[in-house]
Parts: sequence; C-alpha cells; structure tokens
Amino acid sequence: VTHIIEWTSLSRTHYCLFVLENEEYKDGVFSIAKDRSLQKYTPKDVRDKYRMLRPEDILELKQMPCIFAKRNMYYRKTEVCHPFLIGRIIDIIPQGEVIKIYFNGFQAFSQQLLNHNSKALHIASASMRNELDEEHWAIKQCNLIKTFTQMNIEIK
Repeated sequence: VTHIIEWTSLSRTHYCLFVLENEEYKDGVFSIAKDRSLQKYTPKDVRDKYRMLRPEDILELKQMPCIFAKRNMYYRKTEVCHPFLIGRIIDIIPQGEVIKIYFNGFQAFSQQLLNHNSKALHIASASMRNELDEEHWAIKQCNLIKTFTQMNIEIK
C-alpha cells in the first residue's frame, strides 16, 4: 500500500503532534486527555481556533499531516528502535474528559529523527528536556511535508 498521494495532499501550513505516555497507537484509535490537548506548545491563535473542536475545525484537522509519537525513554532522547508514526486523523470524537482520535498510520521511523531535528519541526526544546518528553497534543505551524523532504524522510 502506498500513501504518497494521500501524504502530499495534506496541509502544508500546519501539522498535529501527538505524544502519548500510557496508551498505545493500535487498532487505529487512541484517547488523549482534554487537559493535555491543544494547550501547551500550541500557538495561542491556533489553540483558540481549534480548542472547541467544532465540526468545521475537525474537517480542517483531518487535512493536517500528523506525527504520532510515544514519550521519549530519556530526556531529549530515546532508543534507536523507538518508533514514531506518520499519518493522518480519520475522525475526532470528544468524550467526557478525553478526546478519542481515529487515525491512519502511514509509516514508522526512528523517533531519534524527531529529537535530532526538533528545531526544524518547531518542537520545543530546552537544555534538559524537549516536547517529546511530555504527553500532549499540539498543532505546529510548520510545513511537515517540506521539512521531511529536507530531512530525507521519504513517505512511501
């Protein structure tokens, strides 16, 4: 199965970054707490636009490429075999204190690529920690498709 056509049809202005800690990305669905969603690490104007998850917002979010990651094993780094997925959102359903995300994962890569390229990906980083050390959902103002091409990451 190839995802290149679907990948290149996605937004070139924003992408979603999901970092989970105690849940797995399996069977095409996961949940994330509302208090960890679209808060920290998301620019205020973007946060204000998407926070209510109105139907029209969900349609736009479904057009954004996504990075689905697990929390780093160590601060600012992880094992080479620790993967992240590239993909897209299929549906978003708010349920009580969580948001259920249905997704389609296209391809997996080593999460160390994200740690090494955090600046290019607009991933917040400090001397001891980075954004991949904390469970959350953020929206980044970044052309993920172009950035991945510059990083020699090829979606097949």
